[in-house]
Amino acid sequence: MNCDTEAKTSPSDPCASVLAALNRHGVRYVLISGQACVHYGATQFTKDIDLWVESSEANLHYLVAALGELSARQRFLPPLERAFLERGHAVHFEVDTEAAAYRVDLMTHPPRVGAFDAAERDATESSVAGVRCPVVDLARLVELKKTQRDEDYPVIARLVSAIFRYLDGHPDERQRLGLWVCHESRSPEELLTIATEWPGGAAMLADTGRAAAVAAVEAASRRPFDWELAAGEVGQALRREQDALQREDREYWRPRLAELRALHRADRR
Repeated sequence: MNCDTEAKTSPSDPCASVLAALNRHGVRYVLISGQACVHYGATQFTKDIDLWVESSEANLHYLVAALGELSARQRFLPPLERAFLERGHAVHFEVDTEAAAYRVDLMTHPPRVGAFDAAERDATESSVAGVRCPVVDLARLVELKKTQRDEDYPVIARLVSAIFRYLDGHPDERQRLGLWVCHESRSPEELLTIATEWPGGAAMLADTGRAAAVAAVEAASRRPFDWELAAGEVGQALRREQDALQREDREYWRPRLAELRALHRADRR
């Protein structure tokens, strides 16, 4: 559930201005992607805002009103219509600011993260320049970043590493959060540390069934243990895993891109 804001924000802060307009019009949304990564400390700057928006006709009506208040203009096809959003398309707008146009990207069914209602319940509250907003939870954010873009995987690594460092200093929390780190870490050093230093860590890694985690367990069990060799083997497994995730994301977008190309051809006629 999103939170109200009490006052309009400075036009020099485009992200806050967009959020404030959404809040004023009662739009149900969750902040995702780059701005969510800023919230979790995995990046410091992003040039746009990505929003996961609830897909009911009423909510889309509120969204259109908010975009109208912002004088937002659509950048690309498809149009802002429920049929396209329900099929997993993103819709793109621009808002003029004092410095440059600011992108606003919208989805109602982003891949790999399930239903909006559950994400809304699990969202954490944050604020941008004093404007309160719901931010997608960390687990879903990691899933959202499993794209075909190489640059997203270092971001995932930073997101997960923050939890790994927390668990390294709080072993009492490993039962609650450790399995997720074993599933998601993109660091050979972290996986090998879990395998060699955490009590029960090797079993936890093996339980994931993840190839990179299993590689860490197997490397850690060899004697003599060679850290450099082991890190290289786990790194190769992580690279293969990334390749597979990138292929899956390309396959997800393939039919949607084909539909967009057909729309563009029809639009030029």
